[in-house]
Amino acid sequence: MPNGGPDNCATCGFNRSNEGRWGPRSWFGSVAPETGVQAACVVCGAEPSDGIALTIAEGSFGFCGREHYLAWRETNRIAQMRKLTAAGEQAYSEMYDSYSPAGLYSDAKDFFRSAMGIASELELTDEENQLRARREHVHAVFRSQFR
Repeated sequence: MPNGGPDNCATCGFNRSNEGRWGPRSWFGSVAPETGVQAACVVCGAEPSDGIALTIAEGSFGFCGREHYLAWRETNRIAQMRKLTAAGEQAYSEMYDSYSPAGLYSDAKDFFRSAMGIASELELTDEENQLRARREHVHAVFRSQFR
């Protein structure tokens, strides 16, 4: 994007001066997509010779271009953030029924922290702030009721 935001030409893998490397804002978590490869797009089915490929734990995915990759990435990262949030809430809930809640407290904090990382990566400031507030609430409850 020429607007100078964090996802701009200076970090784009299509910018020749970057030699096909993308900046962290275009990565899927800590995994950089591979550019300029033959790939069948999971969004539209096109098969360009200069596509984008991504291999993560869930499998290998291809994209016809940056627009479809970024749309898919955002949808999937938000889904991951929601799953992590739900796992954090589950661990928090289970703290009340546990004889030793410290492990569940640690799990809840980790899940919320990971979800906050995704919110930050996607620049979802409101969600990041809500997750931070929830993590702080869990911390306050643990400190007041379980120590």
